[in-house]
Amino acid sequence: SYFLFLEETDWCYRAQQHGRVNLYVPSAEIIHLGQHSMDQNARRSLPQFYRSYCQFDRKHRAPGRVRRALLKSIIAVAAMLRLGLWRWRLARRAGAAQSHARDMLAGYAQVLAQLPTF
Repeated sequence: SYFLFLEETDWCYRAQQHGRVNLYVPSAEIIHLGQHSMDQNARRSLPQFYRSYCQFDRKHRAPGRVRRALLKSIIAVAAMLRLGLWRWRLARRAGAAQSHARDMLAGYAQVLAQLPTF
């Protein structure tokens, strides 16, 4: 039921809850082209990333209003810190890097705007 992000974490967690063993195979190699989903549209993907964390928490952790409020508070603080860092980067970059910084700023602003619905 995840739109994007944490679906494999949820799958591994559920498998372990049903007696399966998650194995680490050090000889296996993969190439992960990280951040491609995030880079395409930070305004949509960043809120979805944090929404997935909240969804995982709701699904697998004990219910509680205090717990949810704490999780949302942690997300809010993280988003505000990242907004500050991206503003700092924006002031020191040019060209494509400046455009990327603007996209990330818009994404973290959306995280804060959508936080109550997570």
